[in-house]
Amino acid sequence: MPVKDANGTALFAWAGFSLRIPESWEPVALEKDFVRFENDRGPRLECRWQHTQGTYRLDKRLNKAASQVKRAAAIRTGSDEAPVPKPFKRALDKLGKHGFQTRTFAWTDRAAQTSLPGALLHHAESDIALMLRTFPDPQPGDAEELARTLSTARCHPQNGERPWSVFGLRAVLPGRLTVKTFSFKPGHFRIEFICGKHTRLSLERLGPARLVLKDSSLQDWAGSFFKGLNLTAATQTESASGWIVLGRSWPRGLSAWILRHFGIGRRRPFRLALALADEESKILSVRMEGPVPLTDEEFDKVCSSYEVV
Repeated sequence: MPVKDANGTALFAWAGFSLRIPESWEPVALEKDFVRFENDRGPRLECRWQHTQGTYRLDKRLNKAASQVKRAAAIRTGSDEAPVPKPFKRALDKLGKHGFQTRTFAWTDRAAQTSLPGALLHHAESDIALMLRTFPDPQPGDAEELARTLSTARCHPQNGERPWSVFGLRAVLPGRLTVKTFSFKPGHFRIEFICGKHTRLSLERLGPARLVLKDSSLQDWAGSFFKGLNLTAATQTESASGWIVLGRSWPRGLSAWILRHFGIGRRRPFRLALALADEESKILSVRMEGPVPLTDEEFDKVCSSYEVV
């Protein structure tokens, strides 16, 4: 579990959406625009979000969502809506102070015996809409815990920086990067981002480092692991935060234009940063390729923010 704050919660941040979750919660289902949290008693919260354009009418979207999911769950809105629990309402009121428009609904899946609270949110500054479905537990204090969690929901615009924090990894990336693929396997975590058609940035975490490296240096290991990169001809520097940076510089002039517009060229530029983390038990890497790279400052900032927590 990531580092907790004074209230015993940890940050979850993914694709422009974040909130602080209790220590007992885990993201058990994760997609590019969806997450479901559970604890040892079962599901707690589902969140699905999407980017919006232009005017966004919550009532219209909520009615449409109700018609789309009616086969799997009954959603009631408007005058048929069940009363909203007070802790849930207080949480939505707090979200209103952070730029969210909110609409509540009640939903019941086929297995449920009672109506459960949900909400549709829209954050105009970041152009993100979210649908939240909660799974209250009869345990004492559960409604308050769920409400506190909901009140920490935040959205992050694409024109700024976005936090990413999941499964013990944390980084801050430019918002224009969007997640393409991801994999969280024991010993090897990988998230790949894209910007435009050809530019890619990948974050990886491997470990235990002692078993992965087998007494070789990071540079020697990288030469065999990143087989698509010609590391023998790469330059080597060290970043201000102590990362080893291997790379081949981006071309200029006509060569740069060809690479930028067509993604082709004889010299495929790249940058690969390597570091040991978590008391040197994990290997972290940041790999960037493509015709329109991040600036040196942006790349260095990604590296310095990328850590095991």
